[in-house]
Formats: sequence, structure tokens, C-alpha cells
Amino acid sequence: ECGDGHRGEGPGGAGRGRAGRAQEGGGRGGRGWGAPRRSRSRGRKAGGQRGGKPREPRRRYGPEARAAEAWRLACGPILAGPRPLRGPRAGGGGPARGGCRPARSLRRQNAAPATEASYTQGAPPAPTAEKRIYRGRIIGLSVHNVRAGGRRVVREIVEHPGAAAVLAFDGDGRVVLVRQDRYPHGETVEVPAGTLERGETPRRCAARELQEETGYRARRMSRLLSFYPSIGYNTELIHCYVATGLEPAPSRPDDDEKITVVKASLERVMGMIRSGRIKDSKTICAVLTYTAGRGR
Repeated sequence: ECGDGHRGEGPGGAGRGRAGRAQEGGGRGGRGWGAPRRSRSRGRKAGGQRGGKPREPRRRYGPEARAAEAWRLACGPILAGPRPLRGPRAGGGGPARGGCRPARSLRRQNAAPATEASYTQGAPPAPTAEKRIYRGRIIGLSVHNVRAGGRRVVREIVEHPGAAAVLAFDGDGRVVLVRQDRYPHGETVEVPAGTLERGETPRRCAARELQEETGYRARRMSRLLSFYPSIGYNTELIHCYVATGLEPAPSRPDDDEKITVVKASLERVMGMIRSGRIKDSKTICAVLTYTAGRGR
């Protein structure tokens, strides 16, 4: 034994002391027990970061962050639109180099947009039974038994002959509106409109209502859109027109109508829609559709 109490290397080379291992450089990582340990900060550059790269802060995902990430993954590609093709196919010049074709999902994204004929309305199912409950001066109410999806359902339907509305502009480009009392909602601001009479076309109805409610006759009228204001239970279809070239004409309002003509710029009308001053659906649809078409 050595003087420090450890066994040294014997004649057969079977034992090594701590000092012997330190001299030979053995041990973990090629360091001897007697060698000094390397500092952990070795190799780090200024700033205390390994390799000089700033360490990113650890992300903490809460419920709101997880919901935002899920929304981004689900709706991000839709809002971004179709991705452009790369390579020779981007110009429509045949297959890409090497005969490769883009992925099926990419081909669907770059397909031609659907035409208006693709969105044509199908015929509703014929009712198996119909019961008329009420018939008034303008509307009627009936109950229909309809077979939908292989089962029989009951639908309550409000029957309406339809209506026409007109978005009219005077010579200064201002929108001609009417302010009147609408029971049970109270006073409203809206475009001139009215119900179709028996055998009357929507264009003729729009021209008639414009003259009766505002005292103007339009030299030019063009169709804007048609929409269902309450598609779930009402058969009413409102046809909207744009009228220009107004000229004075005698007005003939109904006996129960108290109407005041109001003129405002298109920007002012848009502000009234955003602020909630105008809540009438036909006025909102007509103004927004006209504004969207003008911005193209």
C-alpha cells in the first residue's frame, strides 16, 4: 500500500491508484481525477447565451392562445386564398419538369371558380298536405306537411306576394329616402318600397312606389338584386332597383301613410347603417350591394 492508504500498481499491473489514473488521463470524459473540472460557461459567448444565439422565451399556451392557434390553422389557408402554382405549370405550359403533377388539393385550389349556374336554386319538395289557417289583405298563413330527408316534417309558412324597392339618386348624387312610422317598430328611415299588386311586374312596382312615396319619376332604372328577407318561413321575395335621372311627378301616398322625404349622401347612409340608425333589411342590402359593385 502507498503512504496515503491507496493501493499502487503491483508487479502484475493489476491495481491502479487514484494518482495513477490521474496521470494516465483516465476517468469520465478523458479527465483524470486530479485534473480540474471545466467550467460550464466554456464555449458561451457574450450575453450569456450558448453559441451567441439568444434563447427564445418559453411559450405558455392558455385557453385563448390555443383557440387562436386552432383558428389560424383552420381558417388561415382559407383567408390566404389558393396558393400559386410553381414551375412551368404556373404559366399553363403543360406538366412540370420531370412529368410531375401538383398535389390534388393544389389542383382543387387552382380550379376555375364556380359559375352562377352552379348556385341555382333547386325546386323545393312538394307538400304532402296543406292547411290554410289565415288569409289577410297582404299575407296568408298555412301549415305544410313535407317529406324531407326521408321523414315527414311540419312547416309553418307565411305567404307573401313579394315586394319591390328602389335605391334612387337625385341630380346631386344624394340618396332619396323616406321617413315613416312602421308599426310596431316606430319611426324608420328606408328606401321607397311596396308590395306587388296582382299581375304587376317588380320593375313597374318599383317605379310606382317611387312616385307615390317621393314624388319623383325615374328616367333610368336597372335591376340591383333580389333576396329573401326571412328565408326560413316566408315566401316574400324583394326585388331592388337603382333609379337615376329623377324628375318631379305628382305623389300619391296611401291614406294611412305619413311620409317625409329625406336626402343624404351615400357615405352618410353608410354611417347610418353602421350606427344602427337604419335597421331596415332591404335598405341595408340595397346600399351595401350597390357600394360593393361600385368599388370593383
